[in-house]
Amino acid sequence: RKPEQLEFRPFDLCVLARQEEVEIRERLRGRPVTFSSLLPDRLMVLGSPELAAMVLHNLLDNACRYTEQGRILLEFRADEMLLTDTAPVIDPDVRTRMFERGVRGTSKSPGSGLGLSLVLRGCERLGWKVAYEHWEGGNRFRVRLSQG
Repeated sequence: RKPEQLEFRPFDLCVLARQEEVEIRERLRGRPVTFSSLLPDRLMVLGSPELAAMVLHNLLDNACRYTEQGRILLEFRADEMLLTDTAPVIDPDVRTRMFERGVRGTSKSPGSGLGLSLVLRGCERLGWKVAYEHWEGGNRFRVRLSQG
């Protein structure tokens, strides 16, 4: 949708996360990857639920694609969403361009290279900030939320 067509209203981000959990658990069935989440009962934010669902879905989709073993953890805090995985650490050369349209980890990477560019655009429209950080066991995406 065009930005001017998006309706901003208060919504519970945890409801969207719980809907995604069902799909994620099904996708990971039979793989040596565990999914867990640390969610409050509710996390009310102001924004477009459709955009927020797209941001959440694309981040989780990437984690499922690239995590071959280990775990994926989704965590909500009062002002941020964290997605941590044990996928191979994103190459430093790719990190500088990872939010650009069409950028993929390698030529053998699955997907079209649109997911993270859509995440960035969605976050910008929502007034959120997305950032990547690597940790000794993999990758972490941190989304700072605007509150409503």
